[in-house]
Amino acid sequence: MPYPKIPSLRPSLLRMHRTLLKIEGKHNWIDGTNPLSQFEKIVLLLEDRRFFNHLGIDWMSVIREILRLLTFRRHGGASTIDMQLFRTVSNRYERSIRRKVREWVGVLFMQKRLSKVQILRLYVEVAYFGTSLIGARDGAKALFPDLFLDDEYWPDLEKLNLDQAAQLAALLVYPKPRFPSADWHAKIRRRADYGIALYARYKQKFDQC
Repeated sequence: MPYPKIPSLRPSLLRMHRTLLKIEGKHNWIDGTNPLSQFEKIVLLLEDRRFFNHLGIDWMSVIREILRLLTFRRHGGASTIDMQLFRTVSNRYERSIRRKVREWVGVLFMQKRLSKVQILRLYVEVAYFGTSLIGARDGAKALFPDLFLDDEYWPDLEKLNLDQAAQLAALLVYPKPRFPSADWHAKIRRRADYGIALYARYKQKFDQC
């Protein structure tokens, strides 16, 4: 009887390395020393509130989702920002235990090369924000074109006010479709309002990061 194959990390790590090199070459690396922006804080509050307290895997969320699965409740949402970054740059999206194990091991490798702030900033540079929108800057230009008329190559996300930052962060859950509908706009509004409420409550949470 053949033994089960151990998932190979090599292809995923090579793809991740090529993507990181491409981003480094294009943007002179992602600074991990500047304070977090309003937008980055809202992304953390909406996507991964314990981001700075785990090493890529939020075991509290994993246990919560297992309990939900065992009690036949709606489950999903245990992926951390680290895991989402690894999944995106390695281009592996299949739903399987092998992929999840590969992801868990991969993020541990990623922690050795990158700081947590760099991981966050890389994630928003490569995440999907909608049709033909890769990265937060593409998303920002699509949502608020008049705000970035003079920033063709490198839009300054610091220009976003709190509400605009929250709407942009909402695209990570509800990416902008080619033809936005009233229902999509309503979802973005609800998600943005939730992000603003979280920011008002926890805005000091990441100030020391």
